[in-house]
Amino acid sequence: MFKYGLYLCCLAGLILICACGKREMTDKDIAEAMKIVRKYDQALYLGDTQTMLNCSNLLLSFSQKFTANGNSDNLRHLALLRQGDAYAFLKKYEKSIQAYAKVLEEKPCFQTQLVALRNQILVFSMWEHYQDADNTAEKALKLLESLRKKGWFKNAEIRKDYMRHYEIIVRLWGKSLYMQHRYDDAEKLYLHFLSCFKSEKEMAEIIYDPSSVYYYFSKVFHGKKDSEKELSYLRKSLLCRKDGTEVQTELYIRLAAYAVRDKKWKDALDYCNAGMKVKPCFLDRKSKLLHYQMLEAAKEKICGLIKIEKTEKVSSPDHAVISPDLEDHLNWLLFDF
Repeated sequence: MFKYGLYLCCLAGLILICACGKREMTDKDIAEAMKIVRKYDQALYLGDTQTMLNCSNLLLSFSQKFTANGNSDNLRHLALLRQGDAYAFLKKYEKSIQAYAKVLEEKPCFQTQLVALRNQILVFSMWEHYQDADNTAEKALKLLESLRKKGWFKNAEIRKDYMRHYEIIVRLWGKSLYMQHRYDDAEKLYLHFLSCFKSEKEMAEIIYDPSSVYYYFSKVFHGKKDSEKELSYLRKSLLCRKDGTEVQTELYIRLAAYAVRDKKWKDALDYCNAGMKVKPCFLDRKSKLLHYQMLEAAKEKICGLIKIEKTEKVSSPDHAVISPDLEDHLNWLLFDF
């Protein structure tokens, strides 16, 4: 009994020491945390996933030095979100989901909850746990709906924030449904989202990247073999594309594919060249390089077809080397109707 009492006293002493060792965050501490974040972002661009994980772990340890308040809580949530992202890049999906779940357990501000839920939808889809992706998407939409019912979105700026979260959830869930070949469900999801806007102009004013919405919607019709609707949404996607937003390499290749189908060779090459000229927004260097390699490979195939048709003279582009898997994917993009 005495030993147990002594153990409790020692434990209480350790807790007190730990609590007393914590302090308020200062501006200097915030600057130090941002150095770690920048190192993480640099590792992300370089594709150095282990350094990404190390930085997120370091950021999490750093956040535990401070007394609980808004700044330290936000820093801890940021560290856990980055940790979840790093695990996802490493294909350690269970650990990724667990990191996001730790954020959700603390019930932070609704924006942070939505980011964690959005990331879980993506990781569950990558992991091919589609039922979990569905359930998580429904949770995210219920959270948004609960906030709407509270009247939070009567303010125009808050409504914009709401719709931007909604758009990302729809896009991620729509991609998951597409991967499951649930094209009808995906179509209903996108149509319901588009019906929230009075016009395409209004959507373009609110959503950061309407081009991606139209592009992913076009993929649904590709799956359904509805060429007319697919081409319509591809054209809408191209029309409202903005520099600095996510670049859909496949958008340009798929538009080129329709030109190839109709033997409009110049248009096909023009679409590839247009894709090469966009100002891209890529999180990592590998994706940026792949964008140009895929478009060069597409041009090379199109030039080969032009020579076979002997309709006009054309100079071949530089030979683009892509993996066999990407070669198969490119053939599917160019010739699947």
